[in-house]
This record gives sequence, C-alpha cells and structure tokens, in this order.
Amino acid sequence: MTDRLLSFGDVILLKEDLEYLRPGIWLNDRLLTFGSQYIHENLDPDRKEMVTLICAPECEAIKFLPDSVEGIFGSLNLHEKAMVVFIINDNSHPKIANSGSHWSVLAYSRETQYFHHYDSLKNRNDRAAKEVAKHSKSLVRSVEPLQFRSEETPQQQNGSDCGVFALEVIQALLEKGLSMLTPIFEIEQEENNLIIKIHARYAKISDTEVEYCDDLFVFSSKPYYLRIHLPKQVLDDETGWAKYDADAGIFTICVPKKIKGEHFPGLDMVTELLRPQREKPTAEPLVQEVSGGINERGDEEIESEDSEDDYYMEQQPKSIDEKITSGSKTGYGFGWQKSGVLGSLMAEIGQLVELEDPENSPIDERASQCYKMDVKNFNADHYLADTFKPDDQLEHILKLEFECVNRLTKSDIKRLTNLPNRKIPKQKPEELKFLMYSLIDIGFAFCYDGRTTEWENSVESAWTIEKLSASLSWLARFNSIKQTIIVGFSRALTKPLYRNWNLCQAVLTDLKELFKNGRTAMIHALSKVHSLMVKGGEFRYLYNDLLLTDLLLWVQCVDEMVFKNLANELSEIEIQKSDLPELHLEELEVDGQMHLMQIDPEQEGTENTMDSDDLVD
Repeated sequence: MTDRLLSFGDVILLKEDLEYLRPGIWLNDRLLTFGSQYIHENLDPDRKEMVTLICAPECEAIKFLPDSVEGIFGSLNLHEKAMVVFIINDNSHPKIANSGSHWSVLAYSRETQYFHHYDSLKNRNDRAAKEVAKHSKSLVRSVEPLQFRSEETPQQQNGSDCGVFALEVIQALLEKGLSMLTPIFEIEQEENNLIIKIHARYAKISDTEVEYCDDLFVFSSKPYYLRIHLPKQVLDDETGWAKYDADAGIFTICVPKKIKGEHFPGLDMVTELLRPQREKPTAEPLVQEVSGGINERGDEEIESEDSEDDYYMEQQPKSIDEKITSGSKTGYGFGWQKSGVLGSLMAEIGQLVELEDPENSPIDERASQCYKMDVKNFNADHYLADTFKPDDQLEHILKLEFECVNRLTKSDIKRLTNLPNRKIPKQKPEELKFLMYSLIDIGFAFCYDGRTTEWENSVESAWTIEKLSASLSWLARFNSIKQTIIVGFSRALTKPLYRNWNLCQAVLTDLKELFKNGRTAMIHALSKVHSLMVKGGEFRYLYNDLLLTDLLLWVQCVDEMVFKNLANELSEIEIQKSDLPELHLEELEVDGQMHLMQIDPEQEGTENTMDSDDLVD
C-alpha cells in the first residue's frame, strides 16, 4: 500500500513524491498542484474571490478534451473572475503518463482580455499554452478574438527548475496580478496643502518612497505603486509631512501647494488623476490612446510612455482596442462605434438585449422601436391597479426623500482605480449630446431602482436598471432630453413591479436632483450601476465592456460646466400624460374613475374588494 505523506485540499502527497524534491529532478504534478493550491488558499479573502487556479490535471483535460470543456468546467463560472491561472505541461501524448517534461504558466486577465504566457525556457510551451487558451476562451467568455502573449519571464539556468519557476510566477500572479497594485487613495485640499490618504495595508514600510514636484506625485511601497497627475503644481519643501497608521494600513501625506490658496479642481476624478495628461503626436485616428507595436512573434507589445522614466511605469494593464466601425449606422456601445460582438454571442446571451438584430438595426430607429414595443406590451389592468389601489409599499415609496450621494464612496474609488488606464477622445458637439442623453437615460433607471429599493438595491436591481434603460437593453440613442425621458416613462410603465404615473414623476424629480448635484454624483451613480452589472449575472457584465466602463472614464474628463448646463436644461423638462398618447392614460383613468363611482357598497362599513380585473372591461 502506498504511504500517504499528507493531504491538502484535493491533493494527496505520497512519500515517493519526496524524491522529486531532490536536486536535478523536476517537480511532478502532485507537488506543483500542492504548492499552487497552498498559495491560493492563503490569499487575502478578497483577492482569493477574484482569482481561480486551474491545476495541471485539469489543464490536460482542457487541452485534450475540447468538446467536453463546457460540461466539465462550466460550473466554475470563470467568466466572473478577474484572473484565471493555468498550469501548462508540454505533454503531447494523452495516453502516456508523465510524458511531459516542462512546466509553464498561463494567465487570463479580464482587464486586458489577453492570455499571458510565462515560460522559463524561452517559449518552449507556447504550443501547449495556445491550445489551452483556445479551448478555454468559451469558459472565460471573452468578447474579443483570441489574444495570446508570450511574456518576458526569468529564465532557468538548468533543465530541472521549471516547476520552481512556475510556482514563483503563480505566487506573483495570484498575489499581485499582472502589475504592481494601484492602491485606493483619496485627496482632500486645505487652503495651502493637499492631504493624500493612501490605503496600502500590505505595504513594506522599509521600502516606501514618496516624491512630489510640479504636477506629479509618486508613492511606491511594494507591492503598491501610485502615480498621480495633479491639475495644479505642488512644491517639495520642509512643510510637507507623512505618517502611517499601522492599524488601518493608511498613509497620510501632506503635500504643499506651490501657489498658496490655489484651488485644485477634479480631485475626485480618480481615473483621470492616474492617467498622464501629456499628449504625443500621432497619425493614428483618435479612437483611443494605444502605444506599442508588433514583435517578431506577431504579438502586440504594449510599451510604457517613457521607458527610461520610472515615473511613467504602467499602473494598469492597457485594454485592447475594440473593433471600431467609424461612422457606422448600426453600431452600439460607447459612441455607437462597436460591432461584431453581440451578434456572435446571441445564442449564449439570449434575451439580454431586447433588440432583435443588434448588428443590423439602424441606430436612429431604436429609441422609437423601444417605445412602440412598450406601447404593445402596456398592461392597462396593472397600471390602473397601481393608480387607484396602490399597496402600502408603493404609497411609502412615493413619500420617500431622494438620497443623493454627492461624494465618492470607498467602493467608488476602488472601482475607479481599477478601471482601464486609457484615454477617451474628445467628443464632437453632436457626439457629446448623444452621450449626455445616455447618462440621463441610465440615471433615470438608477433613480427608479433607488427609490423602489429605498436606496439599498436588491437582487433585482441589475434587471430593473437594465430593462428601464433603453441605452442598455435596446442599445438606443436619443435625439432630445424629452424623448429620453418619455422612453424612460414608457419603460417604467411597462416593465417593473410598480407602474405608477406619480412614481415616474417622483423619479424624474430625483433625476433632476442627481444632475443638479454635479459630475461627482453622476460618477457615483454610474459606479453603482457598473458594480450591479458585474454581480447581476446573465451576461450583464457585457454592458460594462460595451458602454459603462467607457462612460465612467469619459465622465471624469467632461467639463463640470457641461453638467451644469445639462442640469439646467433637464430642470425645465416636464412630462404630461399627453406626451405618451399611444398609451391613452387619461382615457384609461377616466374610465377607471367612472367604474369606481358605479361601485357602491350596499351597507355602511362594507369594504370595496375591487381588484384590477374590476377596473376595465
């Protein structure tokens, strides 16, 4: 009987496995699985939830049983993970045990949507890694064509240490990701100073460095790196100071302003502060800022903006370029410039998008098509019941005060910090107008869900926001503020649980207040929606990939005055029932009121037990 040495998770180590720890012998699959699972098990709980490890035996199944991949691994929900790490072996004979002789590591990053390969023997395992990547693409549900990169990796100096190198790479990927961590930070300003608070619980204090001068602030403390591009200049003099709260894991740094009393705008625009503001000349179309070239292997390389300048070390992996259809009349997503994504996924995503043919539907017709479908699906009984006999919860909802958050929460800051570090091009006036209407549409859906859940959200929140926002569920583009609100009303009177005119008016009032509170309040709302789409299941994260992520990036660089002007225009908008003539709301209510008047209890004290079926013939 074989002697057991220990068991850990799914791994049982045998005494014979100790032989593979001797010098000159490479690690076997059980030792590598044990080591990698041990690393994963000891991760910080939040980090552990974000990453998944696929060990060597499972990777062999992915490589040699492509037709069974979904059935075997579909329940792991890899599409919900920020990173998936695979352990690769060069075995090419599935029926011969231990025929492989080299280990490497493959990592899929949802942020970059690339499969990154780390090989300590000069890409020897590229073929095997590409096979695993190809067969795993459906599991991670990437919306992009297969993207594979062979990364620079420390090289072993013998023929046996590949397993040890693989474990080191696995530990670095699981604990730190593809790059140094960008910490959450907050900036407050006093008359003469900026107070920067950096949350870095796992920082190595002895290696901490802080530098600031002109418009640049740099913090480095492994595994954290933070570079902030300030809107105004600061001064490195003897009045600055720093302290560290070990219990909270927070650095507090006082940075003197160069011009005393000067106001620093946009200090809560987190993603903008992380992105270099300097421009470089380019002959490329201004779609998004992408640097790099093609290396000799044909892989896209991403270069730093100044390779010799440590200040410009990349803080986020750059996102890959989206498929663009310039001037498209049938596109969707941010700026309605994306295509080819939803069409290829329709069999999987089902009714996520209500638009029947998203690849060929004209942009200009979608809002009106959405409205016509709402008219067709309008339920008069439901509307009249909520009008004349609202339940106690609906009456309570109608009396609520709007709870507007006009300051970014820690959750918002963390989400903004983790957004892709890319530049959104400046919009033409017409494009700016369309995007602002999308903000109104999404904001209306956000306010409806907020009011009906008393601003606490629920398991149905992602569904509610998706369905009430025609920008999401219909990929719509609006032609005016009023059209945007009218479609919002038609959605709210057709889709959700409560379908009440007064509720729609209350939500419109909330929406006006949201925009009145300015850009920061809108960023909080978008961040909340972004978070709900990630957690909402049923492929709703695709709305982030297509639209919401870029909206969050874009809103941070829009002038605050644009929001003020939009808030002023929105405040003048009033919606009457006659603005939705196809629903015949006034006639319905008159008929319903007359029907109520005909119902007279025979005896005093007798309750009227009318239900919705009594309201219309």
